[in-house]
Amino acid sequence: MVGAFLVGTAVLVFAGMFLLPDFGVMLPANNLLALALVFLVTSASVVVVLHQVLTRIERVVDETHDEEAADWRHRQDELSQAVGRIEKEKRALAISEAALAKSENKLRTLTTNMPDLVMEIDREYNIAYINRIDTFVGEDTPILGMKADHYVTEEYRPIAMEALDAAFESGRTSTVRTLDAFGKHYESKVVPLTEDDEVTSVLLVAKDITDEIDRQRELRSNAARLVSLLGQLDTARGVAERAGNAKKQFLASLSHEIRTPLNGVTGVVDLLFDTQLDEEQKELAEMLEASSGRLSRLLESLLDFANVDAGRLKLDRIGFLLPELVEAAVDQVSEAAGDKGLKIATRWESDLPDEVVGDPRRLRQVLSSLLDNAVRFTPQGGVVIAVGTELSPGGKILHRFSVIDSGIGVDRTDQTRIFERFSQADCSNTREIYGAGIGLNIAAGIIHDMGGEIWLESPVESGLGDGPGSAFHFTVDLNDQSAQVAEDQKQCAIQTAARVLIVDWDGVVRSELEKLLNRWFLDVSVVGDAEDAARLIDWNQDRARPFELIVADARFLERDPNSDTILLGERPVPAQSRLIVLNSPEELDPDLAFAVSHGSEMILKPVKRAALYRALRKTLEWGGKASLATPQPADQRSDFKPAALSEASNP
Repeated sequence: MVGAFLVGTAVLVFAGMFLLPDFGVMLPANNLLALALVFLVTSASVVVVLHQVLTRIERVVDETHDEEAADWRHRQDELSQAVGRIEKEKRALAISEAALAKSENKLRTLTTNMPDLVMEIDREYNIAYINRIDTFVGEDTPILGMKADHYVTEEYRPIAMEALDAAFESGRTSTVRTLDAFGKHYESKVVPLTEDDEVTSVLLVAKDITDEIDRQRELRSNAARLVSLLGQLDTARGVAERAGNAKKQFLASLSHEIRTPLNGVTGVVDLLFDTQLDEEQKELAEMLEASSGRLSRLLESLLDFANVDAGRLKLDRIGFLLPELVEAAVDQVSEAAGDKGLKIATRWESDLPDEVVGDPRRLRQVLSSLLDNAVRFTPQGGVVIAVGTELSPGGKILHRFSVIDSGIGVDRTDQTRIFERFSQADCSNTREIYGAGIGLNIAAGIIHDMGGEIWLESPVESGLGDGPGSAFHFTVDLNDQSAQVAEDQKQCAIQTAARVLIVDWDGVVRSELEKLLNRWFLDVSVVGDAEDAARLIDWNQDRARPFELIVADARFLERDPNSDTILLGERPVPAQSRLIVLNSPEELDPDLAFAVSHGSEMILKPVKRAALYRALRKTLEWGGKASLATPQPADQRSDFKPAALSEASNP
């Protein structure tokens, strides 16, 4: 551009130089040249200015173009971002619509499959939605848009409309019961639905309670029938009670009428035994005595059976010594067992308390019945009564009694009815044995009334003989700390430090006596013959620790005719020692009666716990020992060894 300008300027200068003369203008050459130079300089300045202006214009144009381009790009970015946001919102909207559709579908599925009826009712009281048309009126019946009270019976329509009015007007939720035109009872919950704090519609959730209403009606009908039946039962109970009382009175009268001549028969038999009878007469009298005894027991059983059957069995709750009761029950059958050559043994669980609380008469009746059956149905072997404890399902300690025999056993088919009334095992062996068949039923009734259980095992490994055997078990609660126990039964164990010497030739007897006496906190020494006993007595006396009590077998004792003292072997029993004599019924020594008359006690073998207990209390109290003294420590007790002493004295 600048070059074109300069060329134009040169052209003008040269044109002036050649054209001015043509117009009559003559300028000096120097002036012309100067003019040309001025014009040239001016033109150059103009050209420079124009160039600057053009440059600035170009710059402004470029800047304007750049700003417009940047603005355009910015607008394009904003537009792209807006499009992105729109696409994102479209996607989110699509996801929301899908979730909403899924939620609506789930809600529709839930409401459609709900057992309850769900309705939406608009402000015009029209049905806008219902979840189960088929359940309510049927699939082909149009219901949407119908009035809500259209399907409610006239009787319940005011109740339904009142609940809807309360929901629309005050937004109150309520529960009403209605009956529809199809005979269905509904319990409906009416809930207002609001938008912007305005109730727009009402949700009604109706539960079909037709079956419940029918059941209630049936229950009321059954209750009425039950009241009627109770009245009839009350009348029947009165009749039954009168019949039961009449039966009881009849049995009591019958028992009295039979006992009177029976007592006469028993008295006559006793008088017969006091007369001179030959062997045949004596045998007949014994048969008569046994028969009268069985008849008397049968009468007692019949009365007990009547009481058990009527639920009028009275039970006592008193304290008693369990060993004494068990041994008395064993004594009752020991003679019959001896006649049959049967062995009877008693097994006690260790640490079992002697003193218990319950009904001793009824407990002995059950034990006697079970023992009597065991002896009667056991031709050979023996009978064992085991006493122990077991834990009930509720965690309570119960006494467990077991009567085990080696008898004929009970067939499994008979075991389910063995405790029923008038029931016996149906076999040829039992037919040969008398019995009314009510003993076990009475025993089961007594145990049941005492809160226990009774059951049978047969066959059983008794270890007593070759028979299949039976084991009758029962449990009772004989623990009651609140019961009042008799004063003479409060001390079951003799808490004393008395030193006791046991002298017996039978190792089993020595062992059993040692266990019993150790349990009663006595300082016990045991020897097997009179010589060891004499050495031990002297050994203790030399150490100023004499025996307060000596328990000796009768065969080691005899009466000294010269001094009227009792000799243990060849040595007199020390004066400070009390004496308990162990004797057998077939070996009673009349001379030992002297010892008993002078403060000693005699116990028959086999030794019974109750008898030993009484003898210990009597002899130790006679000796002046305190019955509650503290036991001696083990290191202060007698450490005498008979064998060692024998070896030392016979070098």
